[in-house]
Amino acid sequence: MEKLGQEFDQGLLLDLKTIKWGILTKVGQGDHYISYQSRARLVQLSEKTVIWQGVCDLEDRDATNMRHRTELRQIMGPY
Repeated sequence: MEKLGQEFDQGLLLDLKTIKWGILTKVGQGDHYISYQSRARLVQLSEKTVIWQGVCDLEDRDATNMRHRTELRQIMGPY
């Protein structure tokens, strides 16, 4: 909050932060899933208070359209 106050002194600010993201593989399985987590908050700068805060936490797997990890390596190279 202090850093935001130094950069901006009044008004509302929508602050977005990605916490984690990636294409992950479960141990012992070749398929993969997408994981994404972020936080958003609305800040009243003059009062230095958070008016609203929300979290997006997503894990998604599409078993009908998933590529095996070996196919991803061919496309993307080693990771």
